[in-house]
Amino acid sequence: RLLRDRELCRLKPQCGLTLFTLLPPGWLCCGVAATPLPANAQPPAEPLDTIFARYDQQISECLDDATRLDEGLALIRQALAMKGVEQSALYPVMLFYEGTYYMNTGDMARCKQNRQRLLAMLPIDDYPELSISVPQELGLICRRDGMNDSALYYYDIALDEARRQNNLEWMAAIAANVGILHFNLNRFSEAEQYLDRGLQYVRQVDDPYTEMCLLQTDGAAKLALEKFDEARQLLSEAYQMACEAESPDWQVRCLTTMLKLFGKTQMADSAQFCLQQGNALLQQLPPQSITATGFILARADHLYDSQRWADAARDFETLMNSGIAGLKTAPVFERIARCYAELGRWRKAFCYMDSARIETDTLASEKMAAQMGQLMKAGQRAEADAVKQQVAQMKERNKQLDDLMSNAQEELTKLLCQIPNIPYDEVPEGVAAEDNRVVKASPAPSQGGELPMTVAEFAKVWEPIFPSLGGVG
Repeated sequence: RLLRDRELCRLKPQCGLTLFTLLPPGWLCCGVAATPLPANAQPPAEPLDTIFARYDQQISECLDDATRLDEGLALIRQALAMKGVEQSALYPVMLFYEGTYYMNTGDMARCKQNRQRLLAMLPIDDYPELSISVPQELGLICRRDGMNDSALYYYDIALDEARRQNNLEWMAAIAANVGILHFNLNRFSEAEQYLDRGLQYVRQVDDPYTEMCLLQTDGAAKLALEKFDEARQLLSEAYQMACEAESPDWQVRCLTTMLKLFGKTQMADSAQFCLQQGNALLQQLPPQSITATGFILARADHLYDSQRWADAARDFETLMNSGIAGLKTAPVFERIARCYAELGRWRKAFCYMDSARIETDTLASEKMAAQMGQLMKAGQRAEADAVKQQVAQMKERNKQLDDLMSNAQEELTKLLCQIPNIPYDEVPEGVAAEDNRVVKASPAPSQGGELPMTVAEFAKVWEPIFPSLGGVG
């Protein structure tokens, strides 16, 4: 009999599709013997799922190659345009591929619509892992859009399904994603719980990448909770794995967190080791990568805490000029101002403090304006008016602070003008003109009180050069 449709392909843990060997068209399978059709017989129409299986293999290869994404999309659209496609067992797989194309090309809005459409079709018996990967990817998209509550909602759906299927690889990966989300929201206790759980799952499977990620992030969470001994153990294990894998990216990630740990525990020699290793490995990373900028920020904080003001100011300014997305600039401005103040460079210190104030006020104004819009939309006019009044008060306060800053700068200028110029180092000390030292003198004047030439002679010499001297008597 013909192979059953569901036996044509299966889903990998990574949600790619692997094609089993197919019989050539026109052959039937009966037991273990295969017999060709009679010469005068017409071969039956090729089953739709057999055609889709070939599409499956070609599309999978295209989506794995960044240079062939458009080719993959063309194949997907051909498959989805075929008659009867919605009745095929591979229809959800084609839809999944379409969403994957959108994700790989950065079109997250279409990818989200695709995944929500697939979510309504779940569960799919032939492809149970779609019940895990689809909500998990929706969680990732919502996290990128800043919709943290929605992200946690979809992550919970994916994690529950992974537990139901007892899929430890997915359980570890989703626990890592949830833990990282809580960590970025400064919910360190919740992050620790999920990351510890993820480590328990991942140690039962062979997934070094996820294990390194969990070790490093769990170590960072325990560092934030001041569990220094546990953090040191986890980070050391992660760093050893990164070295064995010869991965500069993961080595720098581990060194970044270890530098923070040794700085807090005042282990100067270990911190210096992290600086040396990290500085050497930075040469192997793209300058604008998240890993590189994260290490530079940690290095700048360490130099700042060590009162190495000039080096810290240089690193902070490098970060400001790199245009890192999501960097909180107001605290960085304040630290740069402190560095220049400690170095006695007051003008630059004032400039950066003013930038910090403007940035803080701008963020506060934007936040309050958004809050006011939400209240007005919800019909809470009284609460919106209260927020509006707070904005007006903040603007008035800013005007007063601007006036105080201007007055302070004027007063500073007056005080600086009263400070006499500092003489050059070679000028001798003295109290009268006699104490001055002659460095160079012009030729001595002629004796007898007579001029070397008359005015007329002087005019005659210089008249060709300056005609206006003509006629001088």
